[in-house]
Amino acid sequence: MTEFICNWEKTPIIITIVVVLLILFVSIRSITSLVKRYRSKGKNQLLVLFSILLSFLPLFVLFFTLLYLPVKVIVKDDGIYLSQVKGGISIPATSVTEIRRYTGVDSKNTIRTFASGGLFGYLGKFENPQIGKFQMYATNTENRILIRTSNEAYVISCINPDALIEAVKSKVNSN
Repeated sequence: MTEFICNWEKTPIIITIVVVLLILFVSIRSITSLVKRYRSKGKNQLLVLFSILLSFLPLFVLFFTLLYLPVKVIVKDDGIYLSQVKGGISIPATSVTEIRRYTGVDSKNTIRTFASGGLFGYLGKFENPQIGKFQMYATNTENRILIRTSNEAYVISCINPDALIEAVKSKVNSN
């Protein structure tokens, strides 16, 4: 078993800090303002209560996004395990059809179909003409790796991606 830490580059760190601080500031400010309105007489308290609940929505989105944050990649005898805050993703070694570096050519014309473009990394569902639909769990754009299986494609990142590729290839070839 070999572990590779998912390191962060500067851009997602900055985006995450700014967005988290902004969401916390706006949510707390909104909630405290609405609580004051709720306590005052003569206001529609049901509407204010609904607005308070709605103010928590950005915090839930923030928490939900955090769950998909990749922590480390573990190469085991039976495959690859991407450890995330919420659990992880297992890719059996027998299902890997291709593993290689994800290059700048691969990322041309990539669109986010349901993804975060920097908040806690580049997480979610993406699509482009070169690869088709794929899931990305990357915190560093310089160290991205493409993993294809018979029915899925994943892009992940970690420290020392070339060593991870070699470790997976040795597991795939031995199975």
